[in-house]
Formats: sequence, C-alpha cells, structure tokens
Amino acid sequence: MAENTTLPPPSAPAYDRVMEARVAILEEIAQSMKHTLARIDARMVRLEDRQQSDFRWLFGLGLAATAFLLAADAALFAFMGHGFHWF
Repeated sequence: MAENTTLPPPSAPAYDRVMEARVAILEEIAQSMKHTLARIDARMVRLEDRQQSDFRWLFGLGLAATAFLLAADAALFAFMGHGFHWF
C-alpha cells in the first residue's frame, strides 16, 4: 500500500467543518460542566457549614436536657427523702 504523503494546502482548515462544530459543542459542554461543578461545590460547603451548626445545636440541647433530667431526678429524690424522713 502506498502512503498518502501529500499535505493539504496552507489555506485549507486543519479539520473539516463538521469536526469543528463537534469540538465547539464539546467545549460548550465542558464550560457548562465547569459552572455546574462550581455551583455544586458552593452548595456542599454551605451544607457542611449548616450540618456542623445543626450538630452543635443538637449536642447543646442534649446536654441541656440531660442536665435538666438530672436536676429533676435530684429534686425527686430529695422530695422522696424528705417524705420518708431519711433526712
């Protein structure tokens, strides 16, 4: 088989027009994906911040509820002790 050793003329485009259109579409898709990923990244950062804040609130409420229940138990035991004349 003989190899094609002829070069296109310098004024000819490097690729045919169909290929240029396909590459343009791919570049547009890549740019759109870049913007979409940036938005997703920003949402993930906000979600992590909110999740951390929610955890702090829940942990604080848990501690407060535990302290309240312990105080209520202590008051109940003191009331019972007084009623049974333990002290």
